[in-house]
Amino acid sequence: MNVHHVIFAIFFAVVAISAVLADSSQQNDVVTYEEVKALKDNTSVYLFDVRRPSELVETGFIPGAINIPIDTLEDTLKNLSSEEFSKKFNRPKPDLDTILVFYCTTGIRSAKAQKIALDLGYINAKNYLGSWRDWEAKLKAEKAT
Repeated sequence: MNVHHVIFAIFFAVVAISAVLADSSQQNDVVTYEEVKALKDNTSVYLFDVRRPSELVETGFIPGAINIPIDTLEDTLKNLSSEEFSKKFNRPKPDLDTILVFYCTTGIRSAKAQKIALDLGYINAKNYLGSWRDWEAKLKAEKAT
């Protein structure tokens, strides 16, 4: 085997390992209904509802969630001082290593919110992929049993 073949083999091994790691890290960035349900007593994790306030009025919201609409999220996380954030949301502004969980109606806006947070340096931004629809359906199913 010549040097080019070795380099070629190493390159493809690195690409394959990177793909596996990327896949597993994406799984760690998604939370489930059970994980969100367990957040109600966990004050070290922030749950953000990124829907418009009118949507919350229509459907309700997950207990403990902070409503920051997607169109104001970046500005809020980036530019609101700790004091302003605390005054507005009655919680300290999250640190860059705080776990942030985002949800919306179906998981699309929350995925965008997760990306915004990651781009701002929040290293533990997560997406509740099923979002409100999953929450509502599972909560109804639990009450029915």
